[in-house]
Amino acid sequence: MPSEYTRAALESVSSYPLSSVAAGHVVPILAMVQVAVSATDCDVTFSSFYRDPAANAAAGGSKFSDHLSGQCLDYVPDTLSVEDFARRLVAAHAREGNGAWWGQLIVYPYDSRPHIHESLAGASWRYGEILVAVASGKYVAWDGVGPVPESQMTANLSNVDDQGIIPPLLVVAGVLFLVWLFILRGS
Repeated sequence: MPSEYTRAALESVSSYPLSSVAAGHVVPILAMVQVAVSATDCDVTFSSFYRDPAANAAAGGSKFSDHLSGQCLDYVPDTLSVEDFARRLVAAHAREGNGAWWGQLIVYPYDSRPHIHESLAGASWRYGEILVAVASGKYVAWDGVGPVPESQMTANLSNVDDQGIIPPLLVVAGVLFLVWLFILRGS
C-alpha cells in the first residue's frame, strides 16, 4: 500500500481521538480504499473519516451519518473527476462479477468540494447502493454507467423559467389574495 494510505492519514482527517468503534474500522476502510485505487488506477486524497457528533454537525452531516461510527470515508480522486472515478469503480465490479464491495457509494459532483463518499459493505443496511447528490440533502440513484443525473438546483430553476410557471403562479396567488380580502374577510 502507498505510504499515504495509513491509519495516520485517516486520523489526520478525523475527530481525535478515534472512538473505539471507529478504530475497529481502520483496517477495513484502508482495504476498501486500496481496492478502489487499484480498480481505478487513480490515487486519492482523504478528506473525512470518523467525526464526533460536533464535527459531524459542523460539516453538515446527517445525524445518522456513517462518519459517526467510522464506517465510511470521503476522498477526492487525484487525477480523475469524481464521476469518472465512480464509473471505473463500477466497471471493475462488473468485470469481477462478485458484487459491490461498498455499502454505499455517493458521488458529490456538484458540491463546493466534489468528492466520493464510500461506506463499508454492511454499514447500516446498504449494500452496493450508488447515489449522486443532486442538491443539499437530495440524492438520486445512479447506475454508475450512464450520464450523471443533473443537479436539481440548476435543473429546477431552468425548468421553472423554460415552462413559464412563475407568472401563472403569481396570478393565481394574486386572485386568491383578492378573494380572501374582499369576500372571505368581509364575511
